[in-house]
Amino acid sequence: MEIVTQSIPTLKIWPNTGQIAGIPKNPRFIRDERFAKLVRSIIDHPEMLELRECLVVEYADEYVAIAGNMRLRGVVEVSSMSDDDFAVIIEEKQSQDNFNEWLAAISDLRTNKSIPCKIIPRTASIEQIKAYIIKDNVGFGQDDWDALAN
Repeated sequence: MEIVTQSIPTLKIWPNTGQIAGIPKNPRFIRDERFAKLVRSIIDHPEMLELRECLVVEYADEYVAIAGNMRLRGVVEVSSMSDDDFAVIIEEKQSQDNFNEWLAAISDLRTNKSIPCKIIPRTASIEQIKAYIIKDNVGFGQDDWDALAN
């Protein structure tokens, strides 16, 4: 099975609401404070989207996100941020060493309104797609927050 990676405009990606027969709707949700943290994470490290793409399947000449629905929502939020709000963030970031790289990445995200995706081929079975959804949503390990903080 050949998996293609491509940057896809967010307007062409639908959240998984159960529209694909045999695939349940996205089982996860995110609320205010955690969503704000996700958006801030995307703003702070837009390059991370290249490392952790959304998984999508083709559907009605567009796509449905089967993994990364929350990141997709976060990218839409960052892309639609007002220019005034974006200017405040630019001002915050100007003193950082990697400012030029950051500005290029976040500007590209806001201009193109696209998100990196891995496209699961049409040949993938419903069982395979379900397995990808389950594996993406299951945390197998435990977090050592002390180790992560240091």
